[in-house]
Amino acid sequence: MAILGGQPITLTDAESMIEEYLQIQQITQKCITSDAVTKYSHDALKRAGVLIDEEDNKNAFLFDRSLIERFFSGEEKDKLTGESTKADYLLVVIGAHPKDDIVDNINFKAGSLTVITVGCIKDAQNPNILRAINIDKPANEWPPHGKAIKLGRVPIGDHEENKDTDKVFLL
Repeated sequence: MAILGGQPITLTDAESMIEEYLQIQQITQKCITSDAVTKYSHDALKRAGVLIDEEDNKNAFLFDRSLIERFFSGEEKDKLTGESTKADYLLVVIGAHPKDDIVDNINFKAGSLTVITVGCIKDAQNPNILRAINIDKPANEWPPHGKAIKLGRVPIGDHEENKDTDKVFLL
């Protein structure tokens, strides 16, 4: 029986997939379509421009272990029943900031790329549907801080030894 939420892969396979994505990203033209200019507001077009500019140099999102484990630990309480609840799945979704925002003293423009993680379970009435666990904050959000290419060793922080690499994950 297949695992619903993915499959284990080797580090080599993961890095190959990242390299493929980055190569495709480099040869893909990203632009705002001419019909969008008449259909959307100036602010929406401005946010789209921020996202297009940002996608070229950011692909990595680092979450603290505790933020992810809280979905699976059973320590969170269901808002309706008060009973312990835990997720069976982790949903990861790419999003964008809807407005200018400051996260950990870093300014993000409206349209800036972000990732949301959500703890999910199968719906009790329909097992073909996943739903967020019913806790106060069933999601995490974290903007990208850098580009990861090789996963065996990902430098973090703004340190001197990391200055000459685009593989740095800036925190």
